[in-house]
Amino acid sequence: MKKQIVTLSVLSVLLMIAASNVKAEEANQPLQARSAVDVLTKESTPAPVPLIPNAINIQNNADHAIWITIYNSFGSIRDSGCIAQGGQVHFNNYYAPLPYKVRAEVTTNNDCSGKVIFDTNTQVGMPITGSGVGISLEKGTNNYYFY
Repeated sequence: MKKQIVTLSVLSVLLMIAASNVKAEEANQPLQARSAVDVLTKESTPAPVPLIPNAINIQNNADHAIWITIYNSFGSIRDSGCIAQGGQVHFNNYYAPLPYKVRAEVTTNNDCSGKVIFDTNTQVGMPITGSGVGISLEKGTNNYYFY
């Protein structure tokens, strides 16, 4: 136990000296001792990651038109629109790391009017890179699903 306390004390002193040396060299000022808490909280805090808008790209590979509704993390509608059979739409300005729910209602008519014959949803997460997310709605044997 005594060896651990000595090791931790030495580590704290080394951290204080290293941080003081770096700061003093940058400011061209005399060295000053500082606490390890000050070093760890102020100088090791990473720079904030910039928020880069992403797009949710949706391809309709189903045999009918689909009405898309995108919900934010709180359940509010963020975007919606009709995608004709074989069509594709880019919904823009979505931010990481928030997840979004994408709902597809498969309709009988190609303008999204008529009866809803299938309703499905998926959740997507945004990458920090700003590259966006691509998903497609596919027709299964007895259903429709996101891929």
